[in-house]
Amino acid sequence: MNSLGHSLRNGLLLFLVLGAGGAAVSAAEQEVVQFDPATTKVDFTLGSLLHTVHGSFRLKSGEIRFDRVTGTASGALVVDAASGNSGNNARDRKMKRDVLQTGRYPDIVFNPTHVSGTLPADGNATLNVQGLFRIHGADHDMMLSVPVTISGGMVSLRTEFLVPYVAWGMKNPSTFILRVDDKVRINVAGTARIGVSQSVSGRQAPASVASTGRMEAASAPAGQAPSRRDGCGGTPATSLRAARERRPHLCHAGRRQPVAGAHTEQDSDRCWR
Repeated sequence: MNSLGHSLRNGLLLFLVLGAGGAAVSAAEQEVVQFDPATTKVDFTLGSLLHTVHGSFRLKSGEIRFDRVTGTASGALVVDAASGNSGNNARDRKMKRDVLQTGRYPDIVFNPTHVSGTLPADGNATLNVQGLFRIHGADHDMMLSVPVTISGGMVSLRTEFLVPYVAWGMKNPSTFILRVDDKVRINVAGTARIGVSQSVSGRQAPASVASTGRMEAASAPAGQAPSRRDGCGGTPATSLRAARERRPHLCHAGRRQPVAGAHTEQDSDRCWR
């Protein structure tokens, strides 16, 4: 009975350890949204007594990472404050010098902290993104409603929000003759690449585009070949070091991706791109 009891106990401990390990890997999986500055528009609208002013800013960079289970998010969308353009040079100089003070505060940044909503593999959804909006050297809590459309690993999105710039400590550019609103409306629209990244033991594994158009980590346990859906079957080589030196990459959906396992030279040659 003692032997049976020890076996049951050891089996239970092994089950708990393996289960905890699996949960940790799952929790480490993150959605990664990488914005393309060339296809992302950041427009502003400012009402005034005589006419409405329209203009735009340039996105410098943008990446958001979030956990699909907990919703915890990180990353940043960085806008070049000095790129503001309303089509009037005198007005733009005043906006940058007196209102935004771009010499002291060159960037406008949104840092996401939490994402809620269900993200489909393909189709439409609306996400709620909470974060900190930094402008003119100060952080402000912000909640954005973001409609998205996902297709083939790409996401189209848009959102809009008001910036009460006067209440946030910036100068009102109004004059005795020309009065402007004390809030400016911001509209963001663009496309981004969406994928999946896994972090194991605190290290990020590379993300890659799978055959479905979604991005998945292209990795395999040491000494084992990746699954057949990677497009490269094969058997482990006798010498892992020798195999890695001959072919450090294997093909994955038409791209070079590092893998932890090793293949025979013949398999590597067949898969090389």
